[in-house]
Amino acid sequence: MVVIHAKGADRKQFCSDCERAFSVRELYRGRCPRCAQRKWQERRGVKSGWMSQAIRERVLERDSYRCTVCGAGARHQLKVHHVIPRSEGGSNRMENLRTLCHACHEAAHGKSAA
Repeated sequence: MVVIHAKGADRKQFCSDCERAFSVRELYRGRCPRCAQRKWQERRGVKSGWMSQAIRERVLERDSYRCTVCGAGARHQLKVHHVIPRSEGGSNRMENLRTLCHACHEAAHGKSAA
């Protein structure tokens, strides 16, 4: 549903997914930039954080579905962790990823596991 609030360059429309108001120029095919990006990721099988499920599976398989710190097995909640965080220039390359259990992943981020 598209609703126009004003005329000219000040026109506002709602994103078809999140229903927030944006200028006409900001929308891409009726979606705000964040929702358009999310749809693009979904179509290509990319999970949140820009890491594909295939890469996650390859890392888990490489590490034998075990935490690389404590050795916890698959019955624990395993996470794929970036050694160098993406926010600090790290990548999704296999050599920058390792498998951690929930407790070790929380400890790696300086949080206490609850």
